[in-house]
Amino acid sequence: MVKILKQSSSKCIFIMILFTFLPQSNAANCSYAIDHENHKYTCVLKNAHVLLDNFDLIIEGTHLQGYSDDDVKVISISDSVIHTIQNTIFEKFKNLEEFLIIDGEVQAINSNALESCEKLETFHIQDAELNKIPSRLFENCKKLKELTFNNCGITTLENDVFYGIDKELQKLDFSGNKLKSLSSDIFKGLIRLKELNLASNEIESINESAFNDLIEVEKLMLNSNKIKSSLPSSIFKTLTNLTELDLRKNSISELKVDLFKELKNLKILDLSSNDIKELPEEIFTSLSNLKSIYLDFNNIKRLFINSFGEHNQTLIFTIDNNKLYSIQPGFFNNFASLAYFHATENDCMDDYIFNHDNPIDFSDKKVKDILHDCYYFHDPPKGFGEKYITLLWIGLGVAVCMCAFLYGLHFYFVRSLKREAQIQCIE
Repeated sequence: MVKILKQSSSKCIFIMILFTFLPQSNAANCSYAIDHENHKYTCVLKNAHVLLDNFDLIIEGTHLQGYSDDDVKVISISDSVIHTIQNTIFEKFKNLEEFLIIDGEVQAINSNALESCEKLETFHIQDAELNKIPSRLFENCKKLKELTFNNCGITTLENDVFYGIDKELQKLDFSGNKLKSLSSDIFKGLIRLKELNLASNEIESINESAFNDLIEVEKLMLNSNKIKSSLPSSIFKTLTNLTELDLRKNSISELKVDLFKELKNLKILDLSSNDIKELPEEIFTSLSNLKSIYLDFNNIKRLFINSFGEHNQTLIFTIDNNKLYSIQPGFFNNFASLAYFHATENDCMDDYIFNHDNPIDFSDKKVKDILHDCYYFHDPPKGFGEKYITLLWIGLGVAVCMCAFLYGLHFYFVRSLKREAQIQCIE
């Protein structure tokens, strides 16, 4: 009896081993359709299950009349479990232009998976469990324009991971991963790139040469990382076409005076939710095309007149939730047109910022909204009640005073909420 059990057990073990190591295949049914937006013949796969890395995904399904595998331009996989991406998909659909996986629980990509990707333009994987990407994976994808690995658990990038796609790649998205640093050669050769999204990683350090080849980049997203202290002063020196820079939600405490020197085309700069304590003089003087700057949730105490140069663009300026207690006289004279100036939830000082001895001339600024929480106007700034000012909001959550400065109607006095129990608007 014992002997029989042993033999039976041995056979079971052998069968299990054989089952594990022999090539397996899983079939999935594809719903074929023509995408009405881009008019491309598309294969839609849902609820496919390929549980082991040595399984080959076999795609089945009935083509629309007059169409074949060679006509498929897009494959979209969702709500599936694809353990490993093999080369079978690209061998079947040789003219594939878009490859999309959303919530596919991908854990690996074979190094030869994209050997037949000559016509691929978009590669998108979202919500996967990858740790790394094979070296030179995209070497044959010469037409690739958009590459996305969003929320895929990637911890490192090899220096040659983008090898072969430098001529056409325009959009690169590695947001929501676990990258900790960027080396000097990581984006080498990506001279056509327009948009780089590295938001929501764990980046602490960036080599000063990491972005050197990104001469065409217009949008750079570095928000929600762990960048500490300061960035190298030359890190953005070649990004002369940059129009949007997002650095919010980091731990930046210091801005080097030359950090933004070459960003003459920058329109949107977001530095909110950092630990910035001071804005160096001349830090923003070269940003002549800036339209929006966000400095909220920092520890800035003072605004210097020379931090900005002469600025002719209509500007949105927010500096809420800081420790602001001083604005140098003449600071607002730099701006020809302020769309908004928000400075709620800041500190106050005994000497009010806006007072009779320090008048502010808004007559040619075209200010629309001004938000403060701790300052009052002893005399109304010149320009109030003349044309463009529509709202003064003193906001602490206690009360709101709305004073309409329209033509001949003037309210000359607004008391500080931090010193008075109520707001008074006195004509």
